[in-house]
Amino acid sequence: MSNDTAGAQLLLEPATDEPTSVYLYYDVVGLLLYVGITSRRTGRQAEHNADKTWWPYVVRQEIEHYGTRSEALSRESSLIAERRPPFNTQHNPNWRYSRTAYEAMRPRLLRDPLDLAQELDWAVPLSIRAVPGSGDTGALTVEDTYSYRRVFLRTTLGDSPVGSRLAMNAKRRVPVRGRGGKVIGEVVKIYSQGALAVMKLHMDPQVTFTSASALVDPKKGSGGGISFHPWMVRCHHDQIGRAHV
Repeated sequence: MSNDTAGAQLLLEPATDEPTSVYLYYDVVGLLLYVGITSRRTGRQAEHNADKTWWPYVVRQEIEHYGTRSEALSRESSLIAERRPPFNTQHNPNWRYSRTAYEAMRPRLLRDPLDLAQELDWAVPLSIRAVPGSGDTGALTVEDTYSYRRVFLRTTLGDSPVGSRLAMNAKRRVPVRGRGGKVIGEVVKIYSQGALAVMKLHMDPQVTFTSASALVDPKKGSGGGISFHPWMVRCHHDQIGRAHV
């Protein structure tokens, strides 16, 4: 192979050690729509994606820079596997289901948060958080200790206009109440997972339940935005016995 031919080949093949960026596109409620990589200027990928059907849904972008292409590829695949953005097909086995569900749900995602919260009677449904890697089957995530059971609950995607605005910095722990209003645990942490809110509960190890909801109060922040402050988690169909797994 001549030097000229070798040089041309090097120009055609992307270098694995060149700096590469990972870009993340989010929708109006903070749901991750798409993840991609580029070794060109970050403005070029916007031009490349402008003809995509999901491009009008994008309201926010994040960019992460990496020293090599292999690092960026690894980050891209891990983000897609963990977050399952509906418009990525690689590394996303259930992309058809995710995309169809998102398209069907999008009108609800655009609802006014206060109107939706009022429609829910100020009780935001909570689903049992799926075990990572389980295919989102709804399996119960439970960790037992000697004194309590640690359970994770999350808001649902369809309620994201409210769930994404749950107050994360509650100054006091929120009680968890079961049948007859009995306190059976407490919320010890609330954190964001994209457009969802996740609640970490410490529960009475003898009590299990099949569903729950967070009772919230709307409050206007200093910037005029609305947030929803949970003051109680109400468990439904709770009973003494083994956990529903």
